[in-house]
Amino acid sequence: MSKKTGVAIFGLGRAGSIHIMNCIKNFRIQVVWLIDVDLDHCKEIINKYCLDGTRCCTPNETQLVFDDENVSAVLICSPTFTHENLVKTALENGKAVFCEKPISKSLQATKECYDLSEKSKLPLFCSFNRRFDPSISSIQEQIRQDNLGKLYTIRTCSRDCPLPSMDYLKSSGGFFHDCAVHDIDMICWILNEYPKSVFAVATAHDSRIREMNDWDTAVITLKFDSGVIGVIEISRFSEFGYDQRLEIHGKTGMLTSNFQFQDSTESFTKSGKLSTPLKWSFNSRYAESYVNALETFIDAVRTGKTLEICKRSTVRVSEIADACEESIKLSQLVEIHYSED
Repeated sequence: MSKKTGVAIFGLGRAGSIHIMNCIKNFRIQVVWLIDVDLDHCKEIINKYCLDGTRCCTPNETQLVFDDENVSAVLICSPTFTHENLVKTALENGKAVFCEKPISKSLQATKECYDLSEKSKLPLFCSFNRRFDPSISSIQEQIRQDNLGKLYTIRTCSRDCPLPSMDYLKSSGGFFHDCAVHDIDMICWILNEYPKSVFAVATAHDSRIREMNDWDTAVITLKFDSGVIGVIEISRFSEFGYDQRLEIHGKTGMLTSNFQFQDSTESFTKSGKLSTPLKWSFNSRYAESYVNALETFIDAVRTGKTLEICKRSTVRVSEIADACEESIKLSQLVEIHYSED
């Protein structure tokens, strides 16, 4: 396939602003449509980046997009509540789908979306982008090569920065389905297994989040059949930057991925050592992973390559997040019975 892949991007908010820039820079992609409630913002992007031939419309006019034969794939970055309908409509109209998580708030609807993808023979890519971060994928490869021998523990720390808007949090799907799923997916992918039980504790330090019946700080423990114990610490707060760490302890040693600084400059004086601040948010910390995830999706669209993030993995991560919420409400360990074998 020598022709560029025509894409339509739904939503130009937190994630959409990342994907539009990566699409513009990608030599294999032609941005055909931008869809957002703010048409002026769409037009600003089209003018600023000289996107000749790119059109824009509101979510009420999406059939124009689905009827366009120049569109081979869609990127769904709109609010969570819109995902399921857009995924199904896109697949029904012959478009491959790249979707920010979650595909749907409903497990049954998520399964239906994947079943439709299989029936349509079109890729459905749920973007758990941490898998595509170079340091994390390097650790996963070393674990696959058994470099640490028997594994004992795996730990992650994910502290968000800055705190998202309350409007975003209200429609995010909740703390565990918005934040924890990334760590859950990463751990399960690295270990190549899923936990048999979870125990979680959580609280809400921010009264506004508490009023939503949600949480902003939590610790999760996961027990695997192999004997590995997983620990996830997540928080909506980190005043010093985007704090992302991973540690795996095994018989022959340890692997780590630490937080990243804005650059490598260090200042040494008699008062001590100073470094630049941490990368501020997810868009800078995981910038390369977003590029790599998009490339993986485009490869699948253009060559038919099988996607590693599949129905089974996506559904199971959601089931684990559900089990975490249940554990908090019951104040007890929860055994997980997976629906997808």
